[in-house]
Amino acid sequence: MTRKILKIVFFLLLFSFACGHEKPKDDNKSSPDSSALNSDHHLVKDTIVILKNIKSSKYKGPNLTYNLAREVLYEHFKANGFWTPDDVSKYSPSNLPEKDYYRLCVNIRNVYYVNFNNNKYSDAIILYWLTPPFACGHCYQPHKAIIVDTDNGYSITNEEFIHDNFVIDSLASIDNSTILYCYDYNCSDNIELRKLRILLITK
Repeated sequence: MTRKILKIVFFLLLFSFACGHEKPKDDNKSSPDSSALNSDHHLVKDTIVILKNIKSSKYKGPNLTYNLAREVLYEHFKANGFWTPDDVSKYSPSNLPEKDYYRLCVNIRNVYYVNFNNNKYSDAIILYWLTPPFACGHCYQPHKAIIVDTDNGYSITNEEFIHDNFVIDSLASIDNSTILYCYDYNCSDNIELRKLRILLITK
């Protein structure tokens, strides 16, 4: 494991010299004002996140799609007491029961396909909102989790493996590991605080 990590870090260092780092953008918000930042904040910070409970499986079934990922996500959170968009659709803002004003509702945002357990089935990083019904405001940032095939089907795991303020701009796969290119976003001030390059390692 140590030699593998050193090898991947070596590749990262090569990329950092070979490639310029453009400022990432998110399609839900305007570009942050870089003039408000100290120059140190433009340096890319490298870090490693270890994903647990990612194992090979005996799964046999349909490959992961956006619709299947959404179904698995909603079933997971509904089993834990959250609402889905179907629950919210039964009400309007004017007739929502007071007891449910602050009940959290899950809503899928995006899916980034990855092969974490190295078989023929796709896995993914899944982005989703957890907000009160009818909530609005651009400072609700999507949460992140992993969806992976298991012996019993696809499952949600590693919830909040990175902070919801970390905006994923792109990803790449190197030596059976995944690298996320992100930035830490201060939504209230519309400022990109720092760039991040996150190596995901499965365990």
